[in-house]
Amino acid sequence: MAKQQHLLDRTKIESTEVVGYREQQSIIYSDSIIPSPVELEGYKKIDKNFPEFFMELTKEEQKHRFELKKALVESQEKDLKRRSRNEIIGYVFALFALLLLGGIVVLGFYFSYPWISAVVGGIGISAIVSSFIKGRSLEDKD
Repeated sequence: MAKQQHLLDRTKIESTEVVGYREQQSIIYSDSIIPSPVELEGYKKIDKNFPEFFMELTKEEQKHRFELKKALVESQEKDLKRRSRNEIIGYVFALFALLLLGGIVVLGFYFSYPWISAVVGGIGISAIVSSFIKGRSLEDKD
């Protein structure tokens, strides 16, 4: 955060008789709330309390910026905890679903219904494969 200066140089040739001219433009801007020492001296000539006012204003801006960053970090932490909790719930649900499908497949073979085992096993395998494919496509978008 400081004063920045940009120079714009232009050279223009209008015809062969005229050599041309050069135009230079200087743009100075500040991305800080604190004026330069030269500007502060000028403000002090107007009112002796201006430098103290600018310093107080700078302290307030710094405090506000710190509070905003703190709120942003807290929000990101909450989002990370929520995502982690949702992932764990998803893993637990997937584990139970796979155990249920595996149990149905085993019971199908045990009671001599191999076609039920084949259908349920095929559904389970296709669900797992599709979830991996979908998960990878979501990761590629991030």
